[in-house]
Amino acid sequence: MMLDAAGQQLQEVIVNAQRQTRGNLKYLIVIEGMASNDGYRLNWELSYNRARAVYEFWKSKRIGFDPAICEVIVSGSGIEGVGRDTIEQVNNQRILVQILPKHRQRVDQPTPAQSIKPSKASMK
Repeated sequence: MMLDAAGQQLQEVIVNAQRQTRGNLKYLIVIEGMASNDGYRLNWELSYNRARAVYEFWKSKRIGFDPAICEVIVSGSGIEGVGRDTIEQVNNQRILVQILPKHRQRVDQPTPAQSIKPSKASMK
C-alpha cells in the first residue's frame, strides 16, 4: 500500500508543478534501485530489477506519467552512488526517486551546440 501511495503522490507533485509553471517545464523522473554491499555478485542487476519492479507495479495500478511531460528513466546503481548508509547495509536495499526539471526547448530555437561557432584558433 505504501508503494501505491508514493506513486500517487508523485503524480500529484507533477500535476501541481505543471499548474505552477503553466506547463513551461518538462520533467525527468529517475527511478533508481539500490543494493546493499553484501558481496552478492549480481547487485547491479538486482538494483535495476528493483527499480523496474516499482515502475511495472505503478503501471499495473494505472499510476503513470504523461510522456509529453515526463521522461522516466529506470536505473540501478548497484552498490555505488551517493546517499548510501555506510553503517547498516540492509538500509541500501531501496528505491530512490528523483524529479528533475527539464527546460522546454522550442523547435525553432537553436540548441546551445548549434549556436556555438568555433573560433578560427580552435580550427587549427
